[in-house]
Amino acid sequence: MPRRAPVGRKNRRLIGTPIPGAGIGPVEVPVALPDGPPADKATVAAITATIHELVSCLIGGDDLRYFALYSDGFLARSGPLDPETVAAIGTPRPPDTPDPGEEPLTITAVWNARVLTDGRVGAAVATLGNEDPHPAPGRTYFSIFVRSGDRWLVDEIITEIQGGYVADLLGTPPAATPAASSSISTT
Repeated sequence: MPRRAPVGRKNRRLIGTPIPGAGIGPVEVPVALPDGPPADKATVAAITATIHELVSCLIGGDDLRYFALYSDGFLARSGPLDPETVAAIGTPRPPDTPDPGEEPLTITAVWNARVLTDGRVGAAVATLGNEDPHPAPGRTYFSIFVRSGDRWLVDEIITEIQGGYVADLLGTPPAATPAASSSISTT
């Protein structure tokens, strides 16, 4: 069982504090996805565990643990949250449930994992229902993870590249991935 992400004042401070010169501004859209050799099975399992824990925390209402699964750099680049949101983060909330007729949030695939030149690891991640494997924009991302101690944290999320969506470039996820056999849902 993976060790739980730490929570505390540092995460609350990072998501609520503006950093001079950082935050909301023009988003640089990359020309291409970063490339590198395939990641080993242990690394793929570890980043898949991070994605599953992110979704579990989001669905379960555990916002502090959710934000603790992102790197300090990711949180700083995201810019400050409004004061009401920051105040609410430490307050327990009920678990999310989908609206009637709506698919529960699931991870359908983690694939194409690669070790980047800077030591981080990137992988394609597809979310939502297993009934439609088409990599629709808004459902497929290229997530980049950074090693922090004994775990991997989300450091960057790429949804678009110049000329189109990541989903169009990565294609349909393979049917048999570790994530596809154990999706997370609220139902």
